[in-house]
Amino acid sequence: MPAAAPSSFPSDPEPFDSRVIDEFAGIMNADAMRELLHDMERDVRERLLRLSETSVVPASLEAIAQDAHDIKSLGGNFGMAEMAVISGEIERAARAESLDQVAASLPALIASGNRSLAILTARPEYGGAENS
Repeated sequence: MPAAAPSSFPSDPEPFDSRVIDEFAGIMNADAMRELLHDMERDVRERLLRLSETSVVPASLEAIAQDAHDIKSLGGNFGMAEMAVISGEIERAARAESLDQVAASLPALIASGNRSLAILTARPEYGGAENS
């Protein structure tokens, strides 16, 4: 059995690492930051919704792998390590055609994504409640 590929994420990551958004906020103007975060949130929500409505069958595995890959990238780029780790696992399982593993992991991804997005949308950079 081959060794698992090393991961740049901790083995038990937090849903959201605010330091990443703090770094973006330090180099972007507020309007550009808000637009970037809104676009990212919309993209992640659309993909999570699509995954939640997809039947896990052989014909859907390529689309599942692609959505999982995109969510993994967005999660990694925006400090949502838990979501990135889970979506990476789903991407690998979909590419390996492991229907059971994909089906078993999707609820965890959707829950993690929703937790991460709730934290993000409360941030002042997003225009959330912390801004009041």
